[in-house]
Amino acid sequence: MQFFMKRQNFKGTISFGVGFFFLVIGWPIIGMVLEAYGFIVLFSGFWPTLAVFLQRIPIVGWLFQQPYIRSVCFVSKL
Repeated sequence: MQFFMKRQNFKGTISFGVGFFFLVIGWPIIGMVLEAYGFIVLFSGFWPTLAVFLQRIPIVGWLFQQPYIRSVCFVSKL
């Protein structure tokens, strides 16, 4: 609960909550777009950690270590 109530996470939390509300009232496209935006904003700090994790998976890691994919994903060199 503390994660969602942090001041820097309000924008993502509110977007996700409003998106869920739109899903419940029957506007799925707008709701899913708002939820996706909220998810990206909320968990944007975890993307570098996820990128390093993906690089260490045996088969998938090879793909994420390619120069073009690295530049697109903004994955730093290990």
